[in-house]
Amino acid sequence: MHKRYLAGTAVLALALGLLSGCSDNSKNEESKATDEGSSAVSIAIDQSALAVQSWKMDNSHVVPVAGKVLSDGQPVSGVEVNLAGKRNVTTSEDGSFEFMVDRSIPQTLSVSVTSAEQAAIAGKSVGQSAKTALLAAKSSVDIYYPVQVVDVKASANDPEAVEVHARAVVEEGQDFPVTALYNYAIRGTVKAADGSPVKDAIVSFVRDNGEGWSRSEPSNDKGEYVLYYSPEEDEDLSLNVHVGETKYSLPENRVYRFPEDTSVQTDITLPAEGNIITDKPPTLVSQAAEGAVYWSVMIGVNADSPYTVTLPDKDGSFVLTISKKAWEQAPSFFETRVSRFLLKPIAAGDTVSSADIPSPQANEPQSIVADKA
Repeated sequence: MHKRYLAGTAVLALALGLLSGCSDNSKNEESKATDEGSSAVSIAIDQSALAVQSWKMDNSHVVPVAGKVLSDGQPVSGVEVNLAGKRNVTTSEDGSFEFMVDRSIPQTLSVSVTSAEQAAIAGKSVGQSAKTALLAAKSSVDIYYPVQVVDVKASANDPEAVEVHARAVVEEGQDFPVTALYNYAIRGTVKAADGSPVKDAIVSFVRDNGEGWSRSEPSNDKGEYVLYYSPEEDEDLSLNVHVGETKYSLPENRVYRFPEDTSVQTDITLPAEGNIITDKPPTLVSQAAEGAVYWSVMIGVNADSPYTVTLPDKDGSFVLTISKKAWEQAPSFFETRVSRFLLKPIAAGDTVSSADIPSPQANEPQSIVADKA
């Protein structure tokens, strides 16, 4: 079985030079090409596309990724190159650099130049126009589950659509990270003693004697708040509500317990005086509620027309249903990690509309070219 990933070398060439000052765009472009000191800069990555590899105790999932910085085809030394805004390395005399990259997480790692002050070619410092071009150069390293198209069939429900049977290729012996219940929601309202909603209240729950905590964002105009939590068996929690500089709490030596395997609706009424919350109805009302937070690695396509796709099974297989016209345009795929609160359970194999798949973040794989078996 032949696997084809994205091109192994990512090169971005930027031609920059001194502008003549003329307002005509065509003349400006000509001056860039002919001005003395203009330069074409590239960050060339030896292997810019990597398949996801599972985390391993021996750290073998962390691999070296090398590249070179070139100006007009010549290696540039002394350039500080940055990976994903976290690590800087300096190019050697042959323009080369190397980063250690974690392959266990699907992601796109940006590569850019953060400093060109010490940049040199063949031992000679480069000019200002070359430095400017170096600072504008960008590239990336993509880590993703390669997508393989297994079969394409006519849709049984829509004569204008096709069913694309595909799979996200996983390492041998490993499973694709299927959709799973991640945690539960604690939501409700905070009200004043007179029943009016309290805005900007922050609700927090502290685990057994401060060993951990969860807190909400400030409540909205209706006094509504929400936070997310994974309850543990027989766990004692301290309930607190912060409004400005005032902290409201349960009576001393009183704790709160949530039922397992469910979200919870907890409505809180603050006292008219003091800062102790009476821990019984109607000032504190808690009951089981629907819904939970589900985590998924969702696979979508970069297409203008709507489509549906099933959540991948543990072997990575999924079915994309899309219009024939859109599929004939050979759209690329993307992979995005999503956590979202849903009232109804979802699982691998369930069908999701493209409208419910969020666009990938800048640090997620966005242009995966599928291999056709």
